[in-house]
Amino acid sequence: MTIENQIQRPVYFPGLTGLRFFAAFVVIICHVEEFKSIWEIRETNTWNLHFFSLMGELAVTFFFVLSGFLITYLLLVEKEKTGTIAMKQFWMRRVLRIFPLYYLIVFLGLFIFPIFPIFDFPEWTSHIYDNYWTKVLMYIFFLSNVAIASIYPIPYAVHTWSIGVEEQFYLLWPILVKYFKKTFMLLVGIIVVYLILAKGAWLVNDLTGGSSRLFQVLKDFFVYTRIDCMAIGGIGAYAVYLQKESILKVIYNKYFQGGLYVLVFAIFFAQIEFGYFTHEVYSILFLLIILNIGSNRNTFFQLEHPTFKYLGRISYGLYMYNYFCVRLALIIVQAIWGENTLLGWSGNILLYILAISLTLLFAALSYEYFEKPFLSLKHKYTIVKSGDAFKPEVKKMKFPFAQQDIIKN
Repeated sequence: MTIENQIQRPVYFPGLTGLRFFAAFVVIICHVEEFKSIWEIRETNTWNLHFFSLMGELAVTFFFVLSGFLITYLLLVEKEKTGTIAMKQFWMRRVLRIFPLYYLIVFLGLFIFPIFPIFDFPEWTSHIYDNYWTKVLMYIFFLSNVAIASIYPIPYAVHTWSIGVEEQFYLLWPILVKYFKKTFMLLVGIIVVYLILAKGAWLVNDLTGGSSRLFQVLKDFFVYTRIDCMAIGGIGAYAVYLQKESILKVIYNKYFQGGLYVLVFAIFFAQIEFGYFTHEVYSILFLLIILNIGSNRNTFFQLEHPTFKYLGRISYGLYMYNYFCVRLALIIVQAIWGENTLLGWSGNILLYILAISLTLLFAALSYEYFEKPFLSLKHKYTIVKSGDAFKPEVKKMKFPFAQQDIIKN
């Protein structure tokens, strides 16, 4: 098989598309509880128990680990087979996937929603025009993580901070992988440097009691900008790419796999945190789950059902539209039950049904009629094909799920 033909063989990790959906679904649940707290619907609100807050934060961390894993693997394959990384093509693929929906949500948050009082957000809307053009510039240039750490957030666009983090990662990562020969040492170096800077700023802020505005902003910036979580995902990609059998054999062991799921569910539902290193510890656990579901032929969970795959494809829309859709659901429910009243179980069930249904509807319509025209152009810039768009239905699982022809000469 020629190198050109090998490049055209698709990279595919079954189940990871479905995992994206579950992470996005967790974010929706988190925001339902957050909005109940913001609009003072207290009787069944559990936001203050911290469980849903932690759940939402960790769901985004999971996205970061997954992005780091997939992007690093694809770049390693491209670098091996072509001898370089076509950065322009890489960035164009990211532009076509991320930019249209991101800028739509930012435009709505900055210019449209503030016009309609029904979408007023407690406290945030009253500060919408503070440092307004600074906010506009920050969001235009994908510095929304800087904005959320330093100034009042933009209602209904506040969650785009994670997209800003990912875009910064996408901007730098192909350059680093292209010019650094020792990828593993690069990944470790990123993690070490991040930990020194991020945890140092956090520690100083705690020691000074938050009295320094500079260290408060730095601490918040690094809390949001979890580049080390992406690098942890990259280490997993490196292990699969090189087929580190001594490591993977342990990770794929059925007893290890079973213990992993029990451990993750136990510490998560017990709301166990690990101080300054909470996201790093969970990132390692998430990576182990990703490796087992995506590349272990004996995985406990197979998420290749067409429903999960489709929901995974629209997961970007689920994440981006959920803030608006949860608010819209709350407006409808409060119109029925009255504002600041006890919703009871029936009201809360209706709120969840509406929030989830509206988010699914907007995401599906957006994917089919707004995002797809842009996505259809990605093939022009594709070097290594990837994703279920290039993969037939999996009839029989084979180890590893990633096509072996791509990673062998």
